[in-house]
Amino acid sequence: MRRWLLPATSELARLDLHAGLAVADLGAGVGFHAEALLQLLGPGGSLLLVDPDRENLELVPNHYRENPRVRILIGSAAHLPTVPTASQDRVLLSLTLCCLVDKEGVLGESWRILRPGGLVLATFPRARRRPNRRRPLRMTRDRWRALEKILPWEVLSVRSSFWIHRHLLRKPTTG
Repeated sequence: MRRWLLPATSELARLDLHAGLAVADLGAGVGFHAEALLQLLGPGGSLLLVDPDRENLELVPNHYRENPRVRILIGSAAHLPTVPTASQDRVLLSLTLCCLVDKEGVLGESWRILRPGGLVLATFPRARRRPNRRRPLRMTRDRWRALEKILPWEVLSVRSSFWIHRHLLRKPTTG
């Protein structure tokens, strides 16, 4: 279903990726975006895959694990103490925020690890007709608007789909 709703290449095109960049995929799961990311980043780029679920990351194919450009980190996207400040050019939060309670922490860490001028692509499903019973996980437009105002992001225009909300944020180069 994910391959149909959010093909990796079409989602990643929004991040203006090119050779040599450092990208963090926070909430990487089984590495759905890894192949496309590594192709776009070329031999000089690097990829950080972060997920709190060890079992998910154990399903990441071995050839990514053995690739020196890939670092796999088991942990929360809201707490990344081993990732240096301003070390990443792009952060991908694909269907991640709707799975985490500490949404503020995730955006705060994204801000911290991004270099000035870096981009964050955050996607989450549109609200279902039935209310989500797990209230802390719910993502609504109002909740997103509150989140993006916590830090002085530049909010860039990006098109959402019938199924998925998409948001593109840039960390300013000054200030």
